[in-house]
Amino acid sequence: VQTGVFYNSNHYGYYLAMIIALAAALATAEKKKGSRIFYLIVFGFNVVILQFNRTLGAWVACLFALFFQIIIRYIVDRKKSIYAIVELCSYLAITGAVGLYDNYMIMSILSLFIDIKRVTMDSVHADDVGSARWKLWKITVQKTVKRPFLGYGVEGLYYEFGKDGSGGRSHCEYLQYASFFGIPAAVAYVVGCVQVFISGYRNRSRIDGVTIACLVAAFSYLVSATFGNTWFYT
Repeated sequence: VQTGVFYNSNHYGYYLAMIIALAAALATAEKKKGSRIFYLIVFGFNVVILQFNRTLGAWVACLFALFFQIIIRYIVDRKKSIYAIVELCSYLAITGAVGLYDNYMIMSILSLFIDIKRVTMDSVHADDVGSARWKLWKITVQKTVKRPFLGYGVEGLYYEFGKDGSGGRSHCEYLQYASFFGIPAAVAYVVGCVQVFISGYRNRSRIDGVTIACLVAAFSYLVSATFGNTWFYT
């Protein structure tokens, strides 16, 4: 996978985050039994793959997306979606079941809570939190506030990260845009993304299942983008 399609397993994780969310939402929206079973198989299979891919950010994104699906289904249908709830429970169950064989993801999830505690209570010594992402985020913020309006251009901080942060990117798409193009551009991007969901809410009375599925998949990506970088294949 890393050499044939994606440069890095985390990049494959971004793809899985969207595929899992999309399959789950299509299964919920589907009326035909055969098609629903197909989507559920795709969902379950890729959830298993995600555990072995060991991408915590993508796992968190899928978790949020499945919660989001329950909420959006309740808003649109005005009732709880049993399928959406079952998919969330299945997601957690598969994570636990695979954890009996390979506990890497389970341990990563547990370490996430420890990392959050370290950031909130001992931020001075929290640079290695999130595979050193916290350090990269601090560097990005420190540099961006010095050039807040136009940023440093595309890959403008690459060598700074190589020197100070042991990486070439911010590992947060939103901070990356702020450092590349300036804070106003990053805010415009976030506002544009939010506007899509606002539009969906305003049109909730006539929104269809496929559109909901796209919103759920997009939401999953936007969460995963908090921990990742843009790439030509994402």
